[in-house]
Amino acid sequence: MPDIGTAARKRYRFREYHVTAVVDPMALPTFEAVCVTGEGHDCGATSGEVHTEEN
Repeated sequence: MPDIGTAARKRYRFREYHVTAVVDPMALPTFEAVCVTGEGHDCGATSGEVHTEEN
């Protein structure tokens, strides 16, 4: 029967990863507007994704 009074020891190993982002030249850029009403409070309204800044 295990000893209930002792803490279990856990060992973690972390690996280092190098991640790079590559822009697809064939993809269209997307923009989205989000309504913020001050001090980081989100009012919940969004424009949705559009492909031009003017919309």
